Amino acid sequence: MIQLLGTLAVAVIGGLVTLMFLSLLVIPVAYSGVDDILNWLHRLIPNRSETIPVGGD
Repeated sequence: MIQLLGTLAVAVIGGLVTLMFLSLLVIPVAYSGVDDILNWLHRLIPNRSETIPVGGD
């Protein structure tokens, strides 16, 4: 019984450490990378709605 609880404790602590690592490091870095790529694409491809005049009189 004690061995089972020890194994369970290792699994729980390992999961907590892994999730903490993901939420504090990996996810913010991935978000920043995607944001940088989107900003680069917006600069590369100009917004056509600003350059095309609207039809009218």
